[in-house]
Amino acid sequence: MKPLGLHVFSSVKGGVGKSTLAVTTAKLLARRGHVPVVVEADMLAASLADNLRLCAPVVEVTAEGLLDLEAPATNRWYTPDETWSLREKRRSWLEGPNNGIGELSCPPPAYLNDALHYPLPDPQRECSVGGLLWKHAHDDGVWYLPSSPLLVDAYAAAPYALGAPHGFHWVRRLSWVFEALLEQQPSITDFVIDLPPGPLGTSHEMMVWLRALTKRWTPSGYPKLHEKRLLRLNPFVVMSQDQRMSLEYFLYVRPHVENLALLCNKLHGSRTTVRKQVEQSLPWALQGLGFAETIRFIPILSKLLDRFVRGPLKSEEIEEIEKAGLFIDLRLGP
Repeated sequence: MKPLGLHVFSSVKGGVGKSTLAVTTAKLLARRGHVPVVVEADMLAASLADNLRLCAPVVEVTAEGLLDLEAPATNRWYTPDETWSLREKRRSWLEGPNNGIGELSCPPPAYLNDALHYPLPDPQRECSVGGLLWKHAHDDGVWYLPSSPLLVDAYAAAPYALGAPHGFHWVRRLSWVFEALLEQQPSITDFVIDLPPGPLGTSHEMMVWLRALTKRWTPSGYPKLHEKRLLRLNPFVVMSQDQRMSLEYFLYVRPHVENLALLCNKLHGSRTTVRKQVEQSLPWALQGLGFAETIRFIPILSKLLDRFVRGPLKSEEIEEIEKAGLFIDLRLGP
């Protein structure tokens, strides 16, 4: 049974670099021979489709020019310029007087939003999610499933992303998207999931699902991923150096989610100093137990990581990233 890595990046507040860490993780995994998919589950923030030179997949359309999400994958991709042009046409269509929020299908390009909102006539059958994967213009060995950067799509996604009033509906749909991707693209080895910030809604619901996977228990209405693949759970709560709220949330979730790690990103001081600050912030009963020693750190490599995320690097620059200990701190293994 082929193992499947689930690398999940959550945070209590935004601006901690989750997206950069997610893409960097996927690129490092690809360099090790893995086949990762970056799933941009933060559907209310800036999209990877804006920040990276990504190529949208060519998806068959209906006679009305709308996405046919049940059509087989074409295995063809638009250029970045073609992708951008299509995006603007999609925006114009959605903002038209007779279209918008609540539409069952949209014009291309296809995003994660379309798969999550697609109404399935048969609950046991999924749309052709394998044909919705984007790729980088520089072909970095990573698949991408970005969220839509359009405001109208964000409005439609808001109830799911915020977790109300639909509860776990969004995470359940996402779990079936994962199931379909594994069936339609069996070479996939890892999902790298970029969650929206906040201790409520989607992010926390994902943590609850991870707890179920840890216990090898499948909630009603969810696919039984643990019966088809050996799961390697690799979840993080990402914080900067001044976020006590992140520490409190981590302490709340950690007893329930196996392997959950606290990751301090953009480190610009001494690790000893940060550990001391964390130790002093802990409840009295937890002080002195060595908890602060378990924190993982990512040093400031902002410019280098930014270039690594957006395009190709020279081999010596990639070696510098790996020597900085990212593989160790991100627990990606060999």
